[in-house]
This record gives sequence, C-alpha cells and structure tokens, in this order.
Amino acid sequence: MKTQYILHCHENILLEELTEPIENRIEYIKKNKPANEVPLRLLVMRVLTDEEVATIPVEAWDKALENVIDACEAYKKSPDKTLEAWDKALEAWEEILFSPIMIAWHQKVCKPECTWNGAELVF
Repeated sequence: MKTQYILHCHENILLEELTEPIENRIEYIKKNKPANEVPLRLLVMRVLTDEEVATIPVEAWDKALENVIDACEAYKKSPDKTLEAWDKALEAWEEILFSPIMIAWHQKVCKPECTWNGAELVF
C-alpha cells in the first residue's frame, strides 16, 4: 500500500503519515472536538496529492526523520529512560518543520483560510 500523507490531521502537527482512513478522523473530530473548531479542522485537513507530496522539501523532511530515529535509538539505549534525548529530537523536528522552507511549502498547498501559525492551528 502506498504511503499517504495528511495535512493538519491534528492541530499541532502540520504533516503526518496517514495511518487509518481519513473518515475515522473526521468522525472523531465531529464527535469530540469543540463545535467552534470543527469547521476549520475539516476545511484544512486533507490527504495530500502525489503532486503535493513531491513538492515537500525533502531535505527538511529527511533531516527531521533522521533526528527522530536517532532520538528513539538513544532513548532505547538509555538505562534510566530519560526523555532528554527525545526532547532534543523533538526540538530539532520542530525547528525543521517550522522552518521558513516548510512554512513556504505549507502556504502553497493549504487553504488561504488556514490559521496555522507555525506550531498549531489557531481557533
């Protein structure tokens, strides 16, 4: 099965791999999120087209994934399972995903009504 990516599946994650049918997330949002948030969430959340995926700044995405993988390995090897390495990787991930290159990409593929501020959707 081909990997698909979804934009704004969660309010604080710009882009992620789609792991279940989008209809499940739509149903969850309608049932569990505040009524004032539902229209914006449903407006901006969508599966990216192959063409849009092809325009993701690969260097930023690959570096972010490398940092997360390294953090997972460091965490597994940590005798006391401290979260310090994980926190550092998340910081690096956020720096990359919220970098000017990713923000510019987001502006090209998202709706003009989107309220993403670089860290989360603003309701």
